[in-house]
Amino acid sequence: MVVHFSDREMQRAWKQNLQAYEKADKNSQVRANAHRLLLFYSVECGLKATLMRDDKKTSTLNCPQIIGCGHDINGLLDALNVQQNLRLPRIIRMINDRQVSVHEINQMWRYGGAALNDRSTNNPTDQELESHLLKISAWIKQELN
Repeated sequence: MVVHFSDREMQRAWKQNLQAYEKADKNSQVRANAHRLLLFYSVECGLKATLMRDDKKTSTLNCPQIIGCGHDINGLLDALNVQQNLRLPRIIRMINDRQVSVHEINQMWRYGGAALNDRSTNNPTDQELESHLLKISAWIKQELN
């Protein structure tokens, strides 16, 4: 079952998750998965709000691209025709030799997983994924403000 939200609710979720991430980040010496998860969901909501605005839709019910993308940040960026350099890696290797797709990053962080720090394979670290999400967030700010 899919729960539908209005464009205003999606923009509010984008702002609130980003503010919570920024506030938590300022109060913490170490960024934890909980911080990154707030940022991930902020970016997801911001991209969905941008897509709804561009498509002139006021509800996710009327925006099938959103439903089709789910948590896939790259899918949302593709739907918005955003430059390639904002896309996240398609596959992230985790510690313990597991892999997650870009649409599963939220699960990795939600359940306490971590990206493998392996320079030989160009696998992004959690910090690099977070930094990349911040770049996408900056793009969203330009679009929605």
